[in-house]
Amino acid sequence: MSAALSIPSRGPDPDGLDFEALQRTGTTLLQALCGQRWTDYNAHDPGVTMLDQLSYALTELAYRSAFRHEDYLAGRDGAIDLERHALHLPQAIFPSEPITAGDWRRLLYDRIPGIEDVWVSEAGDGLIDIAFKLGDPATGVRTEPAQAQAQAAGVARRIRAEAGTERALCQDIGRITALETEDFYLKGDIEVHSRRDPAAIYADIFFRCAHHVISGLQLNSYEHAAADGMPPDQLFSGPFTTHGHITESLQVEPDAAISLPRLIGLIRGIDGVRQVHALSLCTADGRPASPGGAGGLIPRLCFPGNAQQKRLLHVHFMGQTMATDSAAESDSDALNALISSARINLNKLQFEARALRQRHASLEHLGEVAAGAGQPLAPYYSIQHQFPAIYGINAYGVPASAPPEAHAHARQLKAYLYVFEQVMANYLQNLAGIASVFSIDTDLAQSYFSQALNNAMLPDIEPLYTREPDQMAQELDAIRRRLDPFEDRRERVIDVMLAMYGESYTQQALRKFNVYFPVRQAMQAWLLDNKLAFLTRIVVLLRQRAAGFRYDLPAWDSDNVSGAQRKIAILLGLHEHDCCRSLCEPMRRAGLRIVPDEHLAQGALSGVFRHLRAARPGATMRIAATLMRKAFAPGRLDIDRTPEGRDVVRFKVRNAPLEYWPLGELASGEDAGELKNLSETLRTLNMRCEGFHLIEHTLLRPRRTGNTEPCAAGDDFYPFRVSVVFPNWTARFHDPEFQKLAQETVSLNLPAHILPTFYWLGYVQMDDFETHFRIWLDKLRHAALAGHDAADADNALDKASAYLTRFLLRQQRDAASHWV
Repeated sequence: MSAALSIPSRGPDPDGLDFEALQRTGTTLLQALCGQRWTDYNAHDPGVTMLDQLSYALTELAYRSAFRHEDYLAGRDGAIDLERHALHLPQAIFPSEPITAGDWRRLLYDRIPGIEDVWVSEAGDGLIDIAFKLGDPATGVRTEPAQAQAQAAGVARRIRAEAGTERALCQDIGRITALETEDFYLKGDIEVHSRRDPAAIYADIFFRCAHHVISGLQLNSYEHAAADGMPPDQLFSGPFTTHGHITESLQVEPDAAISLPRLIGLIRGIDGVRQVHALSLCTADGRPASPGGAGGLIPRLCFPGNAQQKRLLHVHFMGQTMATDSAAESDSDALNALISSARINLNKLQFEARALRQRHASLEHLGEVAAGAGQPLAPYYSIQHQFPAIYGINAYGVPASAPPEAHAHARQLKAYLYVFEQVMANYLQNLAGIASVFSIDTDLAQSYFSQALNNAMLPDIEPLYTREPDQMAQELDAIRRRLDPFEDRRERVIDVMLAMYGESYTQQALRKFNVYFPVRQAMQAWLLDNKLAFLTRIVVLLRQRAAGFRYDLPAWDSDNVSGAQRKIAILLGLHEHDCCRSLCEPMRRAGLRIVPDEHLAQGALSGVFRHLRAARPGATMRIAATLMRKAFAPGRLDIDRTPEGRDVVRFKVRNAPLEYWPLGELASGEDAGELKNLSETLRTLNMRCEGFHLIEHTLLRPRRTGNTEPCAAGDDFYPFRVSVVFPNWTARFHDPEFQKLAQETVSLNLPAHILPTFYWLGYVQMDDFETHFRIWLDKLRHAALAGHDAADADNALDKASAYLTRFLLRQQRDAASHWV
């Protein structure tokens, strides 16, 4: 396998592991700082001793900083949790959904063993037609026409099901056709040598030629393809095929003429073949034939059956004929024996080929999964263990018989060295924390780490603490928090991890539209959550970047959406995980109905506060659009005392001229904390109502000719078009500048050939749309799963599609916009 492209890593500091260089540097600094007062730099000097010990400790830090990358991510057993660190194997990250015709051929050939070849062609309006050839029956087994027809119908149903689950955005399955075949035979003169059984050679000739005639696809194991030098990005390009690596031959069209030179080349590559003197194709009665798909029939190579067919292909040693046209009884017996033995060998080859197509490929030995040494990184061993015992700071301490001054001097030196040792211990703890920093852990709240020194690390240090060891650890952590720019460092680390996959989260413009998080830390945490969601789902987002949703599965109240919609939802910072859900439902649950400000009479909002606090199910109250979008902003809600002494919650509509709307009275025992609850309720309601729906126009096309449902859609309405429906009543989505950002984000993340139309609907229009959109999704799924009732299901789907089409066309005339 060829080496992967990479950027060479920066080498370790050459002085970091050089004790003498560190010692010289330290001595130079000491001389510059205190050369006038300290002139003795001999080895016996206590200051030089401390310098030696600290220099030696730095070499240990440098040594632990130069481990392999795997060692910092591995656990104690040496294994790396790839999912935790967003590291994905080639077979997971490189494949994608089928895009090209070649992708579709390889996918269907892999998924459906009953076919030998398949072709995909564009049929217009975003539809693809699929034509397939059934596989050869086992040698000597005759397939009746009725049985073959039933087999073809079953394969066609499976192709439609498989293709429907893998379709691209704005793509659907059109006609599926089983190609009929015409039988041909090999005729020619082939010379072999005697080092291999002629029957095995004959079977090999027929097997390879028959596969070449009926299929332009070749299955190979991933291990063999990788051993031939294919890099991982090519090995797993396109859809992942579970049975092995599939390649295409030069014959890519069903009606392409069979190349005799190509067949001759295949035969000459067979072990045992010395020379091909002549080769052609003929009919069952021996007449010359040149198959090329004429009349819609696809050639199929047949194994000889009767005596005449057995004599068409001559296989012989040099100067000796193994199969001739002679009528001699001995030659006929030899020929029959050869064909009979070749049939046995051919059955074996066919069985092995079928087993290979049905066996799941093993990727166990394809590439070695990285592992670390599993060595601990954080444990700290104090340099004071290395000091001479006369200093009294190692594990032996100061003798009990020593005077108090000696004990005091030892404690002073120990405390003096503590500062250096605490920094070095923290350094090692940060090395151990690399695995946490470079992870997708959602509970991570720090990028720097510290550890408290105890007696096991540094002899007799705990008696010098002015607080308990646990309190010392807490104070160290408090210092760490003050100096830890966690959000900034975490964001940069995630950027690096995204860059491994060629992706970036560029939605910094979301900061401009921060209406829900007035506190900076909350807003920064929200942006980090968005980035982390993007990184956590990177495999799905890359693999399904052009995929449509599964219309054979339930879609409402689920994450069953197109790959583009899932990615756009993360980039826009939507707060709900289910991408296909009702955007009006949160309002209904709250018992609210949004109406324009001018439609509400004076005092009509006086019960909003009590309504939201009571949360009575089934009760519905109208709420002004401005109140919905702005009441949770700081300073918009306050409490006013009436002349009668009652406390009234009010909403500041505008500053100039100053205008307030009363929202209701505070009950006895309620205070200003209720304003915070009301503000949080409206803020949460706004976030839950944010989202969008994406409708593929291809799926809205009429399924039955002569449909009576009028929709007035032109021919350009269906192919490669989508409608994107947004709500316009939330705080962010009502902002015209954010609407431009949302439309730009959608357009940049859709496939380049798809044109979006945008709709920004009010609550009433959205409620109407979602009601019929959900009905349409149900009808679409029912039609996809329908068997004998396909006509009724298609008619019901056409009615639902026509209603949605009319709705979109009507809204398009009023408020829709395009992005070019």
